[in-house]
Amino acid sequence: MKRDVDLESGILHIRHGKNDRERLVPMSNSLIEECRRFVGTAHAQTEDDTLFFYTKALTRYSEDAIGKHFRNYLWDIGIPYRGKEIGPRLHDLRHTFLCHNIQRWAEEGIPIYSKLPVLSKYVGHASVEATQWYLRLTAEVYPHIREICERELGGIYSAILDFGEGDCDE
Repeated sequence: MKRDVDLESGILHIRHGKNDRERLVPMSNSLIEECRRFVGTAHAQTEDDTLFFYTKALTRYSEDAIGKHFRNYLWDIGIPYRGKEIGPRLHDLRHTFLCHNIQRWAEEGIPIYSKLPVLSKYVGHASVEATQWYLRLTAEVYPHIREICERELGGIYSAILDFGEGDCDE
């Protein structure tokens, strides 16, 4: 809803996220500005209980419609879509966000493990353990991150990597 996008404080109120979790998510300055432009265009005459993104009929976009738009964007920028199971999929943006944050923290010398609870809440995971799965994924994609994590976390990092992929409950 329009009321769930607070452009003054820069907070997005997600009422029914994955697994029906509610959370408050801070937005970047660039996203706030984009949303302000969008509101100025799409919401000049709307009430606070109007959907933030809506169809011509003022209804929600279907999951299929969102997927189709995403595939069109991929096509426009020259990224091939290889099918539902291979992707890239819209959900892959979430995985990329998580891995890039972990990578950036490791490369900047920021203690990763102290940041995981914040990242976990930000993306709506039920537990930090679900977010730890991305340590494994990041280490596989960026081998130098494994070295940084092993220096920082020692034996704890090895235990995290032993955490099974099937335990991820995001």
